[in-house]
Amino acid sequence: MDFSQTDVTNRPESKEKNADNRIVLRCKSEKGQSVLALTGASTLEDLVAEVVSSTGICREALVLRSGYPPKRINLSPESAQLTLNELKICSGDSIMAVAKPLEAPSPGRQKVPFSRLIRKVAPSDDCCLFTSVNFCISNRDSSWLIDEPIVTNAEAVRETRTLIAHTVLNDPATFTEAILGMPAKDYAKFIAEPHRWGGGIEVFILSMLHEVEIDVVDVLTSRIDRFGEDKSYSHRILLLYDGIHYDALAVELLDFGTLQTIFPTTQNSVLLEAQSLAREAKLAGQFTDLTNCNLLCTICRAPLRGQQGAQQHAKSTGHTQFQERISL
Repeated sequence: MDFSQTDVTNRPESKEKNADNRIVLRCKSEKGQSVLALTGASTLEDLVAEVVSSTGICREALVLRSGYPPKRINLSPESAQLTLNELKICSGDSIMAVAKPLEAPSPGRQKVPFSRLIRKVAPSDDCCLFTSVNFCISNRDSSWLIDEPIVTNAEAVRETRTLIAHTVLNDPATFTEAILGMPAKDYAKFIAEPHRWGGGIEVFILSMLHEVEIDVVDVLTSRIDRFGEDKSYSHRILLLYDGIHYDALAVELLDFGTLQTIFPTTQNSVLLEAQSLAREAKLAGQFTDLTNCNLLCTICRAPLRGQQGAQQHAKSTGHTQFQERISL
C-alpha cells in the first residue's frame, strides 16, 4: 500500500465528518488471526458478533482487549450500542479475543492465587534498559508496593552508563573492537550519551556488575536469552523485550501487596510464566518485527517501514509503541 496518501494529522477530524468510514481490524485469538471489516458507525455489538463468528468463542465467555498496554473492552449491555468511532477504535488496530472459563460457582471456599507475573512498563526515554534493570535490582527486599511505578532516575542512569564505560575500558581483552563495533574509547563516549539505547552488550555488562543473571524474554519468539547463565549466579531478574523496548517483569505478592523482582535461579517456573506473558503480548501485537514489516506507531498513528523506520521514529519522537500495519 502507498502510505504517502495517508493523512495522519487529519485522521481524527475526517472520522468525525464521516461516521461510515471503513474500519479494518485484525482479530487475534488462539484460533489464529482474521481480518474484520466494519465501519465507524458499527456498534460494539456488531464487533462482538463479528468476533464470535470469526473465532468461535461463545458470547458469554468472550473477553476483548485493545490498545497498548491492552485494556479490556467493556462488553456490558450499556456499551453495546456505542460505535467504533465513539470507542476510538481505528482502522488498522488489533483486537485480542480470549475465552474466559465458564465454571459453575463452587459452594466451598475458592482458592485465590497468591502471586502473578506482571509487566512493569518503563518510560520510553532512551533509558528503558537501564531503568528496568535498576528497578529490579533496587528492590532486593521485595518491599515495593504493587502499584510502584517505574520512574527513570536520571542520576542512577548516568552512573550506570559510566560504570559500563569503565568496565569496557578496563577489560580490552573481553571488549574488543570486533565485539563493540568500534574502538573501546569511542564506545565509552558513545554509551555515556543520554540518548543512546542499551542492548545485548550492556545487558551482559550489567549482569557482571550486579552479579545476577539477567534473563531477557523476546516477545516475538518467546526465546529467553540468559545473560550470566554460565556464572552460576544465585539470583536472576527478568526483562521483557518487544523489539526496541525493555520492560521489567515482577511478581505481585498479593498476600503482602508488594512486588518481587529478584528470583532464585533455581526457580525455573518463573521462566515459564515469563514466556506465557510474552506469548500474550505477541497475541496483542505488542512487538516490533525488525525486518521489513509495515508498522504503525500506536501513539501518533504514523506509518513506518521496518527496523530503520521504527528506530528513527522512536529517536525523533520518543514513541516506542508499534504494531504491525494491515494493508487495506
